[in-house]
Amino acid sequence: MSREAEIAEIERHVLDAEIEYNRAILESCMAQQRLTRIAKEMRRNSLPNKSFLQSFTQDVSARTQEELHRASENTEQGLKRVREVGLKLVELRDIAAWVKKGGKLRDIGNGEDGQNGEGQNAQT
Repeated sequence: MSREAEIAEIERHVLDAEIEYNRAILESCMAQQRLTRIAKEMRRNSLPNKSFLQSFTQDVSARTQEELHRASENTEQGLKRVREVGLKLVELRDIAAWVKKGGKLRDIGNGEDGQNGEGQNAQT
């Protein structure tokens, strides 16, 4: 594979990772927004103690608590995904920089990491 082809391949992977990273951030933000909206509704819907309304409110509150819990889990999973994809993106950017400075893709994994410490994350 020619040097230009190697660089183009790495840059394509970096762009794919950036897209995945941005998508993960968007999904995480949407989950956080939903979590905030549910919590806000729960605070706003506090009704005075009246028997029918109280039992109805307790039922709605229980369902809303479950929904809040699910939204919280989705937010946490989204943040984990953002972290994972972000690390992958950093690694790919390191590889791209290393290849542009003269490193070769076939050297990755063989313990060779460039003269100036470049590509240190590219060995995984």
